[in-house]
Amino acid sequence: MEVSKIFDELCQELLNHGYSKVDRYHSSFQKELKSRLPRRESERRNHPLARHCDILAAIETRLSLLGMTFMKYVDMKLCCFIPGKVLDEIMHLINYIRKTPNPPRAHELLQELRDISSMAMEYFDEKIVPTLRRNMPHPSEYIITNPSMGISSGSAACSSGVVAARRQDLIKLQAQLKVSINNLLHFRKEFLEHKKELLEHKKKNSDQEKRIQKQEQVITDLNNKICVQDRKLNEMNRKFVDYDQKFEDLTAEIGKLTRISTERLPGPLKRKRKCVDLDEGEQSSDKPIKLRTSRPREKKQKHSSN
Repeated sequence: MEVSKIFDELCQELLNHGYSKVDRYHSSFQKELKSRLPRRESERRNHPLARHCDILAAIETRLSLLGMTFMKYVDMKLCCFIPGKVLDEIMHLINYIRKTPNPPRAHELLQELRDISSMAMEYFDEKIVPTLRRNMPHPSEYIITNPSMGISSGSAACSSGVVAARRQDLIKLQAQLKVSINNLLHFRKEFLEHKKELLEHKKKNSDQEKRIQKQEQVITDLNNKICVQDRKLNEMNRKFVDYDQKFEDLTAEIGKLTRISTERLPGPLKRKRKCVDLDEGEQSSDKPIKLRTSRPREKKQKHSSN
């Protein structure tokens, strides 16, 4: 399928311009957010824009990886920045972050960007880079063997090619260093957050252990008090049992004494005592009983006196 060279060059320029435009747009928005953040690192973690900066840092890492993969061959004009879908996704994410006050976490929001950018870089390294390397000019091609021109022009061309290659390697190393620094800062931030959470958990655990110790002390005190009360109750129960036994013994002795006293009384007093006992028994049974009196005996005594 034939394609117009002019159309191909225009599309390549648009894609390359899109990458540089996304990079500039991301850098300006990141600077704007960082200017609104406080200077202290401890205050930045609790700021409402902290999550925005984390997402932008992750996008910057992706842009650096894409630049290391593609821009070497773009600068040599062997190809253009091919993955336009990645640029669209980055622009969509930046606009979403700009409009959203509370975005989700970076690993949740950037899942699609990580997937498509990784696929694009893997496909480029495996399928496209081998063909581009075959088309790359070898440094020996720059050496001119014409004796009239001399060897100096060929060596100059070769040195310029070496310088360009070294410059590209230096740019690649700088980009890798930048990505490593960003990753290190991100990991350091996560480490500090986890350390802070760990300290909070340790503090909570220590407070809970202190509370548990206090509660155990209270429980032991209550158990001791309960044991003391149980001993006192047992002693009181034993005393009550002793008092009951003494009371029964006293009542038995009183009954014996009453029987002995009644037995030792004379006959008339015994009968009177029996009558009184009967009267008391009948009164206790709530029945009206007339007591016998000694009037007939008195009359007999009067008749005998007369």
